[in-house]
Amino acid sequence: VQTQMLKLNTVNRKIRNTNNRTWLSIPVTSARNLGVQFQSDLSLDDHVSSTVGAAYYQLNNLSKIRSCLDKDTTEKLVYAFVTSRLDYCNSLLTVIPLKLLDRLQLEQNSAARLVCRERRNCHITPLLSNLHWLPVKQRIDFKVLSLTYRSLHASAPAYLSELLIPQPT
Repeated sequence: VQTQMLKLNTVNRKIRNTNNRTWLSIPVTSARNLGVQFQSDLSLDDHVSSTVGAAYYQLNNLSKIRSCLDKDTTEKLVYAFVTSRLDYCNSLLTVIPLKLLDRLQLEQNSAARLVCRERRNCHITPLLSNLHWLPVKQRIDFKVLSLTYRSLHASAPAYLSELLIPQPT
């Protein structure tokens, strides 16, 4: 099992286990936790880059067989391979810079164009509306708000509901 340590400060500390043996700790510039890649400054640049890269790889593969697929099947495959990557841990992306958000949006736009068999220069808003897809920023906001609503109304897991305490108005 490989362990990564993300160095967040300049203090050099050694990690000791229960047998009082010193573990070798090598500082890295980024570390992966639950599939999300964090940098030492806690930015998500590497995570967005890897998400976009993996999604474009899948879109490229799907575009090669697109002529053999109908729209419904293509939409399901795009959701399975591309959109699910966008949605995974996207609540962490609520405060990312616009340039990173734009990269994710471009990827979603490419996916919509693939599903609808449209060219790069067509307007994207009607395509997203036709597919009933929210733009990336609204997807992130919707996920956070729906999770908050479900937590406040006891339809979310207990460990989430316990974190939110309603304030009297």
